[in-house]
Amino acid sequence: MIVLPGGAPCLVAGGVMGHDIGAAIAMHQLSNMLRAVALDRPGPPSEIVRKLDLALQSLDGGHPDRGHA
Repeated sequence: MIVLPGGAPCLVAGGVMGHDIGAAIAMHQLSNMLRAVALDRPGPPSEIVRKLDLALQSLDGGHPDRGHA
């Protein structure tokens, strides 16, 4: 859980069960990126996820295997 500026809680959930170590590493990176985006540029959840998606697309030149938020 992340506590946003102003005290609002932000619950983050994700899972990699049944996947390899690469998936676990990617999920960890995604979680850290989400925390950074949410704390640095607070806003409604839809806006935070949109910004996270833009950040993800910039990794590996927007490689499709990286996924989307």
